[in-house]
Parts: sequence; C-alpha cells; structure tokens
Amino acid sequence: MLNGCAYILTVDVGNTFIRFGLFAEDSAAAQECPLATCEITTPSSITADEARMRLAQVMAALAADAGMLGALVPTAAVLSCVVPAHNEEANLEDFVRALAQAAGRLTPEFEIIIVNDGSRDATHAVALRLAQDLPVRYLALSRNFGKEAALTAGLAHARGSAVLLIDADFQHPLELLPEMHALWLAGYDRSEER
Repeated sequence: MLNGCAYILTVDVGNTFIRFGLFAEDSAAAQECPLATCEITTPSSITADEARMRLAQVMAALAADAGMLGALVPTAAVLSCVVPAHNEEANLEDFVRALAQAAGRLTPEFEIIIVNDGSRDATHAVALRLAQDLPVRYLALSRNFGKEAALTAGLAHARGSAVLLIDADFQHPLELLPEMHALWLAGYDRSEER
C-alpha cells in the first residue's frame, strides 16, 4: 500500500524482451493506464530465468519513474547467506568465493555469514582471511553445537530481507541461486532445492 492505493508489478517475459508495467490496482482501467512501463531488448540467447533476474535491476528505476521511490524494492534489500561450517578448511575458501560471485550477480547488497561450529581444523583462520576482502561476517561458536544451532546463530545475526541457508561443501548447486532469487522476488516466502 502506498498513499492508500495498492500497486502491482506485472512482468511479461517473451523470447527476446521483458516488459514491466506498474499499475494502480484499484484503477478501473489499470491495464490501459500504466503508471510506468519499461521495455528491455535482450539477446535472443537469454533464458527466461536470466530475463527474470533482470527484474531486480530495473524495479527501483521503474518505481522512481512512477514517483514511488523505494516502493518496489526495500531500501535494505540485502541478501544474507548463512554458511554453517564444521571442519570445512578444505572447502571454505573456494566455496565462499564462488558464493560471493553468485550473490553479487543477484544483488550488490549481500552478506555472507560464516558460522564456525566448533571446528578443530583451520576453518577459523580461513574465515578470518575471507572476511578481509569479501562481505563476510564471522561467528565462532565455543564448541560444536550442531548444524541447527549454527544456522540459528546465523539467522539471529542476518540483516537481510531474504536469507539463504547453504552448506559450505558445494552440496547445493550455486547455479540455482538465480531461480531461487527470482522466486523470492515473485513473492514466494520459501524456495527449496528439489
């Protein structure tokens, strides 16, 4: 709701273009009288998922053109990635760097929260090193409490509008992040790997 009116964003994804329209939901002629529209020509090789991802990049500009700055994208639209880590010295650096690249393609505003669940290897040192040059926040539990406790600690410290819970061992394919992000933007509360 904005100024007493509800607004919806419609998205058409065609073979070679995306069309956005911002309409007043209570308008009798909403489809004929858009508040703002935008059409983007894309390469014919783009997939529907890639096209949907461009929605996130255009939503703020579209809202601004309609005089609704910030109405479609929360000002603190941060993606928090919670990564529990128990003895992940061998995987952690490669995984977190790959995760940072994948998250950075979705949004410039993201954080990675590494939760060290009482590791006995060099997970602590790797996490501290990563925090020096990536948007990493680091939590170290005093002992091994288990994955659920590590996830809970990460959730408690997450600042994002959306939170991704993901293991540090590449068990969950990072290639699915764009699809999960698109589902979140479309209004889904939860998205799970199948």
